[in-house]
Amino acid sequence: MPFEKLDSFTNPFGDSSEPEEVQESNDDLRLPASDVVVRKPLGKRLKYYAVNAIALPTGLIVSAEVSAAGLRSLLAVTQMPLSRLPISGAAQISQYQGIERLDLAILMAALLFAATAVLWANVFKCLAKPGQITADWKNRKAWLILRSVIAVTVLSSEAVLFYHGVAAEGGGGWTETPVYVPLVTSVLWIAAVAMLGAYHSDYVTEHKE
Repeated sequence: MPFEKLDSFTNPFGDSSEPEEVQESNDDLRLPASDVVVRKPLGKRLKYYAVNAIALPTGLIVSAEVSAAGLRSLLAVTQMPLSRLPISGAAQISQYQGIERLDLAILMAALLFAATAVLWANVFKCLAKPGQITADWKNRKAWLILRSVIAVTVLSSEAVLFYHGVAAEGGGGWTETPVYVPLVTSVLWIAAVAMLGAYHSDYVTEHKE
């Protein structure tokens, strides 16, 4: 009978597997291993949030106290209260007790601390990629130089303001303060912010084993 040997029937459309072109196109759509987002363990994420919850407010408070004092000693205009800024609604700040004492120096010092922490994180992320600086120097030299100048300017400004802030606070109230104290504390402060940036960089760039 004509239907006894159905096993010998061949598919007229060829092999049922995908053509090589389709398989190759699917391979091209796969993301590189470095671009795959890996969800970190809960314990590591909780640790990351805890470090930020402690380090960031502490850094903002220190900057608002010390770096702001350095700004006031260098630029008298930064002593202007925020309530006197020529901005719509700024005068309402004076109605809130405690907040009315905020001035430009505190605002600028807080923004500078945030920029410094972000820059340190980017610096360590760049150093973690082998050949990244060399490739940028060959392909985007002007962009690399611009970023480097901005980074050095911001980081140096944070160090200088912290130094003058410690010197101003020491001269105003501390007794028998050695002259090297502002320099040492400034170095320690910059190192602490750099460690915070390195921690953020490691958390973002590390991959799951």
